[in-house]
Amino acid sequence: QQNFEKIPGCPIGYWVSEKMIEAMNGISIGDVTKVIAGLCTGDNAHFIFSWSEVNKDSILFPNEDFVDKNFKVHNKGGDSRKWYGNQNLIVKYSSNSLPILQSLEGFRNDGKEYFYHESISWAKIASSFNTFRYYPKGFVFDSAGSSIFENRDNISRTLLGFCNSVIVKEMIKIINPTINASPGIIKKLPYPIDNKDIDKLVSENISISKSDWDAHETSWDFQENELVRL
Repeated sequence: QQNFEKIPGCPIGYWVSEKMIEAMNGISIGDVTKVIAGLCTGDNAHFIFSWSEVNKDSILFPNEDFVDKNFKVHNKGGDSRKWYGNQNLIVKYSSNSLPILQSLEGFRNDGKEYFYHESISWAKIASSFNTFRYYPKGFVFDSAGSSIFENRDNISRTLLGFCNSVIVKEMIKIINPTINASPGIIKKLPYPIDNKDIDKLVSENISISKSDWDAHETSWDFQENELVRL
């Protein structure tokens, strides 16, 4: 029973090994980073779109200098996908649309101070296990696309690699037996020590996953069909 107290949140994890309990103690992700849920429009049908539904010039795309355009790229969680992707939505979020949003029942502007910052994100609800992705600067993130923000300029690649490991998959099962991995759950996970070799591998995984994402016409960075190119 005393060992249960060593597991964050004190779940009754009678099957958990001593090594796993030891690994789950120490500095947590929540101690080092900000893990938060984001925007809730209150009316998704009228404010969230596919990027191809509007004039491209009205969208602020990732890594562009900030201009208060009508639409911002939007992170809303999405399908199970590791490393990179699920970047095909935009949200009507600007100085012109904010007064309308603020008048809607259910609107929440949570996490606004972290909008447009580099992040690690995951879909809050997953049918089997959670997958984590890198998002570059420029995104407005949703309550369903909760995100991790470092207290420094760049996101740790080691942290992303750790979040996508089988170790974290098992840890989330221990801490949270439901399909809903809220920011409060992710905060309890241990924070890994940065490792340059892991950073390099994760950066390669991000690059490969981005190439795969951009090979489809649903990507705003699509250039050429992969079969045609070959």
